[in-house]
Amino acid sequence: MTGGEPLLNKDLVKKIIALSNNTNTIVSINTNLTLLDDDFIEFLKKSETRILTSCPSAVSSSLKN
Repeated sequence: MTGGEPLLNKDLVKKIIALSNNTNTIVSINTNLTLLDDDFIEFLKKSETRILTSCPSAVSSSLKN
């Protein structure tokens, strides 16, 4: 899943993952990880979902919130 931040709508992402698991499809989520929480991590552990992320800058000051 790409295009914006998929984790803005975790309920929809969970539904898509659940549907895809029934078809033996592996889902990959491209996320910046800022909205990843313990509940969603536990959900992902039970699925075949892959998480993709990137670090857009090598300058440490740009990574601070």
